[in-house]
Amino acid sequence: MFGLWAEILWQFERRRKYTRWSCGTNRARAVVAKAVTLILALGLFYLSVHSSLGGTTDNAKLNILTKPASSPLRKEISSFGHHLLKLNGLEDNDDSKNVGIIAAAIINRLARNFHRADKNANGLLDEEELTLYINNAIAMHFENAMKDNFDHYFNIDTNPKNGLVSWEEYLNFFFQTKSISGVTADDVNNRTPPFMALSKDMKVAIARVQASWSEAASNDPEFLTVDEFLAFEHPEASPTKIIANVEDLLTTFDLDGDGKITDEEFESTYKHAEGVDPIYKHDKHVIDADGNGEISRIELMRYMDPRSLHHSRRDAKELINLADKDKNGRLSLLELVHCANTVVKSKFYDVDMNLHEH
Repeated sequence: MFGLWAEILWQFERRRKYTRWSCGTNRARAVVAKAVTLILALGLFYLSVHSSLGGTTDNAKLNILTKPASSPLRKEISSFGHHLLKLNGLEDNDDSKNVGIIAAAIINRLARNFHRADKNANGLLDEEELTLYINNAIAMHFENAMKDNFDHYFNIDTNPKNGLVSWEEYLNFFFQTKSISGVTADDVNNRTPPFMALSKDMKVAIARVQASWSEAASNDPEFLTVDEFLAFEHPEASPTKIIANVEDLLTTFDLDGDGKITDEEFESTYKHAEGVDPIYKHDKHVIDADGNGEISRIELMRYMDPRSLHHSRRDAKELINLADKDKNGRLSLLELVHCANTVVKSKFYDVDMNLHEH
């Protein structure tokens, strides 16, 4: 029954999304379609809670909002419900009556992603299906980042429109998106009263933006080129950032400076250096793709690229280890729902958010 609800919800949402119900006398249909989608999502949420409570038909037990706030299920649903509010920049007033709707929206998205990933339509996701879905999502994220970068860059470059985005231009844009007026770049740089009057959270956000700007501005600290702007807004998609990471690895492992890492250099670094991430030792067979005992700069570039399949495979394995409650090596939609509090932070759920947080 749960799988049937998920299928109905997914099919209806897809039909609503790709059907032109957006103008003239059809606006009422669009409203009805959205309402039905929400009802279906709530039905799916109802069934997921019903199952997690052992199939009870007691209405009092089925109503998540009537359960004690200290109950594990209430805590889990509330936690990822409020997490979704935060992700979407919405005010979280801890109104528990909204938690069920928020949770239903999460389940709706999980169901959509699940059915897109389930290529053989058997109701289970194996490691290969998860790997390919995540990898395709990452590739799409990169493609969109490249496309959007130019439009965003030249929309911000306005005063003067000189092919460079200044710190002042970006801050003006930043404040507009936050509906903040009366604060300028000079106020931020000089810590004047208008800046000091901002909330603590806003000051922290500005500090993070400043740090990212400084890291991306390799030529002039006051301006970003279009390539630097990509590294600023999408460091995960920036070739410049990937190259910088590769050079850092070569500095660590390439002891004789010849641009290659031999097996001896690799082992010596781990033996004598401190604080070297063990992930590279674990992935050495992946990095040395041709298995010749030497790691080239090109091999490092391919390894460090987030679009490389091994990153997606690791994410898929971690997701299975997390959510595979029956230990059959595959995931059902219900298993993902039961671990939604953690799944919402994964690339499977939202690749854009995940890449920008790491």
